[in-house]
Amino acid sequence: MYIVRLKLKAIRKERGYSTRELEKRSDVSRMRIEALEKETNVNIKTSTLCKLAEALNVHPNELITYTYVEGDINETP
Repeated sequence: MYIVRLKLKAIRKERGYSTRELEKRSDVSRMRIEALEKETNVNIKTSTLCKLAEALNVHPNELITYTYVEGDINETP
């Protein structure tokens, strides 16, 4: 199974933007931005991804990483 993660926080900080600044630039709520930065297996609409990428001046692919993990990520050891 693949886990999708965003590099949103790292890129946002590289650009020197606060979550409030990114909210203004992207028209994505600060609460959603903060939630996306904390999520382990991200569930994001393409339109939201594109808004964030445009606000950060990156290609949407630059915001996403994929990691393959064995088994069910929802299983507790």
